[in-house]
Amino acid sequence: MLINRLDMADRGVNLQESAPIYGLFFQTIDPVRFQTNTFLYLCPDINYSMVSGISFSTDRYFRNRPGMGKVVAGVGLEGVRIVLNSTDEIVRAGDIDPLHRFALTNNVIAPFLRAGYRFEHAFGLMRTSFFPWAGVQQELIRGDLYLEPTALWTTAFDPIRESISQDNTYGLVGAGVGINLFHFLDLEAKTHRMVNGNTHYDSYAAMVNLFLSRHWGLSYRYRDVEVSVGNNRFHLFGVAVLF
Repeated sequence: MLINRLDMADRGVNLQESAPIYGLFFQTIDPVRFQTNTFLYLCPDINYSMVSGISFSTDRYFRNRPGMGKVVAGVGLEGVRIVLNSTDEIVRAGDIDPLHRFALTNNVIAPFLRAGYRFEHAFGLMRTSFFPWAGVQQELIRGDLYLEPTALWTTAFDPIRESISQDNTYGLVGAGVGINLFHFLDLEAKTHRMVNGNTHYDSYAAMVNLFLSRHWGLSYRYRDVEVSVGNNRFHLFGVAVLF
């Protein structure tokens, strides 16, 4: 399930809705050398929009010291596409009649670099990890906004068409915690903050994997991503397949 909040206070638009979301999560791990993960998702109908995206990261390990930890350096990419098209449905704050048309196209591509140290320790059959890191991200936003009033309004405005394209650079700081119990239960929590001057956006994630055999398991994934025009919260349940 995806819970999407669109908050454009300068345009009097504030929407929130939940809808089914579909996704795939791939992960490849070599405990000594690297890890790579990719998350693809699609929500075809939420807040009069289609939302799709990708979250990708890959990390290379250096100076691996078993039972102690390792240096981590990695790259990644966050990508989101939102296409909204509403006719006679969205009512702006303070108005009675709906906008005749409200259209928004928003494409975000955000590559990043990061580095940190992954601390690791084992307590019998429980393995733990802690990964603080820092990095930099370049955010590329490309899109357009169109608002058209209804002819019924007594205080109608001229249609508004404008570009929302912009480029931003953010510093990143984050941390992750992992616990593996008895080789069949994986618990993971992550958070990071994007910072540019007085502006900052926070993201949180958690994942639970319960392995029923060497090749099958159950998985739950949660993400809460804050952006400039609202936030997205993901709840994903599925089957985990191990190779």
